Amino acid sequence: MQYYAVSSSSLSEIGYDESSNTLAVRFQNGSEYHYFGVPESEFQALRYAGSVGTYLNASIKTAGYPYAKIS
Repeated sequence: MQYYAVSSSSLSEIGYDESSNTLAVRFQNGSEYHYFGVPESEFQALRYAGSVGTYLNASIKTAGYPYAKIS
């Protein structure tokens, strides 16, 4: 999975695996979460959002995608 640095006070990087539709989110505090079943269009919208943290909260977390804490 390729990760992309993002400009955010809470997130450091995001990544996406097309084969499994998995969105990876790395936070500034070192924790990482994977969200499953996320369409690539949502990843692209997150990647280019004016506020990545706001978009994550408003569109990914509230959508109810299953997730797991990785680290």
